[in-house]
Amino acid sequence: HARKPLVDRISALHKDIPVTFVYGDQDWMDPEGGAESVERLRQAGHGKGKMYIVNNAGHHGECSYCA
Repeated sequence: HARKPLVDRISALHKDIPVTFVYGDQDWMDPEGGAESVERLRQAGHGKGKMYIVNNAGHHGECSYCA
């Protein structure tokens, strides 16, 4: 599935499966993909999609000022 972005496939998920995207505010991944995925879930009638951005955290949730 690495060549098929999740955002293009997410609306096919069963509507009872909760989906949560979590990004750090220092994350190397772009949170726009998570936001777009949540929006596509909502458009497909799936109301259990959420996205959060964690302050002072990187991609793995590590504290950016603790190291």
